[in-house]
Amino acid sequence: DFKAVLMKYDESLFVPEKEEPVKPSMIHFSCPDASKSPVFGQNVNLEQGESYCFTFQQKFVVGDMDATIYLQVKDAFGSGSYKTYLASHTDGFTVETDTESGTASYRFTWKEKSGRYGLGFSPIAATELYLANVKLYKTGDDTQTNLLPSAVREDTLIGWRGDWSE
Repeated sequence: DFKAVLMKYDESLFVPEKEEPVKPSMIHFSCPDASKSPVFGQNVNLEQGESYCFTFQQKFVVGDMDATIYLQVKDAFGSGSYKTYLASHTDGFTVETDTESGTASYRFTWKEKSGRYGLGFSPIAATELYLANVKLYKTGDDTQTNLLPSAVREDTLIGWRGDWSE
């Protein structure tokens, strides 16, 4: 039911970001039945008191952000614990979107203890979308160094994972 496929970047879906070269890949995320779908994302190290920006380009085929899929920060994927600390449908994130480029930016300050956590997309209804230029960086970092262990690359989704909860 759940599928995440690495694909070549399609300029007909996204307007390339002005300050960066076009990325060579994007993810096609498909979930026809949310009851059989994992949270899809990566484990990241977060520091208590630090502010972050999670940004990505999105193009929905089915659904919409916060209507059919949430962004969540949970216990580390694979840990067997499923506590949710932040969710885009409740509070804790400041959201900015650019409809021209399809870029969404979710800013948050991490209040929990420093450690490894899962940052990902959690479908709640049928969803199909394309993701590109996915990155997490500290808001004070002018170079926007990507803190995700695995950026969307041309040849692999290593580091990305699905984690079922409850």
